[in-house]
Formats: sequence, structure tokens, C-alpha cells
Amino acid sequence: MRGTGRYNLALGAIATMAGIGASLSGLAAGLIVDHFGYDTTFLVLAAVAATALTVFALGMPETAAR
Repeated sequence: MRGTGRYNLALGAIATMAGIGASLSGLAAGLIVDHFGYDTTFLVLAAVAATALTVFALGMPETAAR
């Protein structure tokens, strides 16, 4: 966003997505707990987090100087 003048727009979009994700995460966890219990919920949320970490680790370009 450097030099485009749209930093606040990008920041607002990212904050909106974070808020939606936080809301849906609590809803999904509550539904899974109701139907399957705490152990399954922990495993599902751990799998989601591991997937996100893998996508981030493989998809982010290196920013350090060579």
C-alpha cells in the first residue's frame, strides 16, 4: 500500500475481516462443542490453525535482504 494513498482502506478491510473471523470462530466452536464435545472442538480448531500456519508459511514471500 506504500505510495498509493489507500492505507486506511486496506487497514479497514483487514480489520473487518478479522472481526468477521473472530465472530464466526466463536460461533463454529460453540456449535461443534454442542454436537461433539470439547475434545473434538480442540482438535478441529487446532487443525484450522495448523492449516492457516502452513498456508502462511508457504505463501508469504521472504522480505529479508539477500
